[in-house]
Amino acid sequence: MLYPPVRYCSTCKRPLKEPLRRKIVLFTLHSGTHAGYATSLYCRKCHLRYHPNYTISASTDQRRYYGGIPREIEVAKHFYVTSSLSGFFLTTMSINWGAASNCATTYNMAIAQSPHHQAARWPFEYSIQPNHIWNSFYLFSLLSDFEEREDRPILILPNSGEQDERLKAAVEERNAHIVTNGTEFWDHACQGCCLLRLDEKSGIMKKMRAVVVDGVTLGHPCCGVHNCTIPLRKNNRRFCETHSSLHSQCVVTGCSRPVEEGHQTCALAEHQALESARRLGGSAFFKLKRRFLRIIGRPESSTEATSDDLEEILDEEALEDYEDSEVKSSSGNKVPKARFGRRRTHNEQLVVSPCGIIIARATMFGAEGIEAHKAFLKSVFRQPSAVPDVIFYDNNCTFCAHLQKQNDHFFDAAILPVDVFHFECKHKVTDTFCQENCNPARYPALYDESGKWVFNSSAAEQTNSWINGYLPMVRDMLPHKYNFFLDEMIRQRNKHIVRKLTETKKYPYHLPLTTLFPPIVD
Repeated sequence: MLYPPVRYCSTCKRPLKEPLRRKIVLFTLHSGTHAGYATSLYCRKCHLRYHPNYTISASTDQRRYYGGIPREIEVAKHFYVTSSLSGFFLTTMSINWGAASNCATTYNMAIAQSPHHQAARWPFEYSIQPNHIWNSFYLFSLLSDFEEREDRPILILPNSGEQDERLKAAVEERNAHIVTNGTEFWDHACQGCCLLRLDEKSGIMKKMRAVVVDGVTLGHPCCGVHNCTIPLRKNNRRFCETHSSLHSQCVVTGCSRPVEEGHQTCALAEHQALESARRLGGSAFFKLKRRFLRIIGRPESSTEATSDDLEEILDEEALEDYEDSEVKSSSGNKVPKARFGRRRTHNEQLVVSPCGIIIARATMFGAEGIEAHKAFLKSVFRQPSAVPDVIFYDNNCTFCAHLQKQNDHFFDAAILPVDVFHFECKHKVTDTFCQENCNPARYPALYDESGKWVFNSSAAEQTNSWINGYLPMVRDMLPHKYNFFLDEMIRQRNKHIVRKLTETKKYPYHLPLTTLFPPIVD
């Protein structure tokens, strides 16, 4: 039996009355699934109904959650999940890339132990569903985050509407909070990423903090207009509300003619041929045939009219790789480019400490350009004094040249080498500028007396392997859910790494704000 945590109104201090009881199913971690009841109480003076997790005001129609994390979390009207089970699902997602459907199957097969003798007289299923797990994920994560934040906000949700709509504003607020204030580990330091080194000029021991920046091909559906950051209203749309008129325009690049009814292309025969060929190329047979021929290195030799150009029909994913290229058919004729499907964001840019802590993340919509890279770093390290002493990046040679050309001195105090892996395999020995400015061997502070690198500059590549595991889960998420999910997975992973750093005597800590942002002296 579940009750509100109080028996007296928190506003007027009068005893709560008018109990209402409803049947529920409770999912637990240690004892499986249980049938039960949830009781709510009412304050006649304040017109507040107290439920086990929240109060509902008759005047505002809002759910105002109590502070802290409840022992049982309401994930649907007649379903509750214990906080320990919610934490278990969260850990499964963060450590094992567990999808909600897999978590549900695992729980129902291994833990639930459904009491079949009660099924005939209980009106609700004893099996947990993926939507229950997603709801527990969002609520548990929000409540945990709110409890840990210094401002200690209270979670307030609408009482009416679907759960997705109820959660949207709170999810977006949390996303905005991270964008504005950064992650809780953006000022992280430990013996794996922040060392004491002798400054040759002053003879004084100084800290040397390093980070690695890299991009990972992960993204969500976005507006088809290049670099537009306005979210899609639904993830099956190709354009945002601002550019929605483009849905009625031919999808062939450079063509502004209206589409024919029932088509994505205009009346031009060659444009309609593209659409027909794409539909044919989308069949399972042609997909598998092209994949096989690509592997064995043989060109297709079909006599069908559209088969020669099947490889050149650029869909939503292929176009991103060849958007700036001239595309030709096997006969040498230029094939018009078209985007039939949704555009996706280009990549996720990560700032990672050599110890593995993820300091920051940002979505690159159009491309991983140097200007976008610079703007990202400046948004993370907001003053030159907060910039790390070493920033590894696989394209630092271009970045350094850009800074010199722009006369930008924001990063003057930082060493900007290419990470060791990319420098060895992707940068030419004949590139004099790169060798003179971005060769990590040029900087004695980056290696010890035995020639061993003091920082793990491959940390971002290793992190990319981990975060790529979420691609199947996030590829069709709307932006607010996508950002919330990745930020929460990063948060959980960072906590796990901090525990490991503590166990291995790396002594993790937060850099003092006075170090990052020293007071300005007149």
